[in-house]
Parts: sequence; structure tokens; C-alpha cells
Amino acid sequence: TLSHALPSQTALLALRTDSVGGSLVTVTPKAEDLVHALEKVPMMTSPEIVGPVTRPVVPVSGASGSALSENVMDQVTIRFRWTR
Repeated sequence: TLSHALPSQTALLALRTDSVGGSLVTVTPKAEDLVHALEKVPMMTSPEIVGPVTRPVVPVSGASGSALSENVMDQVTIRFRWTR
């Protein structure tokens, strides 16, 4: 369910969970779009950005597959709780 909720071009870098909730670290085009998408996941509640949103430059292959270009993405950590 979580992987289907992630916006297009979002990569999940880390996921930590416990009995109360958890946190995930992602690289995504827009951090706020990710929070809105996670609000719709039935098993999660109260997703919130914790810490800074950084913008690492992510290399992507060009249309021909040979040239590399740069794509600016948001790296973000989001904390959430499980629904009861």
C-alpha cells in the first residue's frame, strides 16, 4: 500500500517502524506532495516533515540514454503514526 501511494519519481531510501508508527526518508520531486499522498494511506495518520528538506542534485539519463542531466529533488524525512 505504501509503495503505491508514493508520487511518481519518488524513491524510498529508508523506512523505520515500531508499534506506534515510524519514519521514512525519501527523494521526491516535491516534499509537500508526498505528505499529501501519505495522508491518504489508510494505515497511516499524521504524516509530518521532520528536519530539513534538502535538495541534492540527482543525475538522470537524457532521452537518448547517453547524456546525463541534473534533476533537483527534495530529500525529506517524514514521521507518521499507525491508525488504530
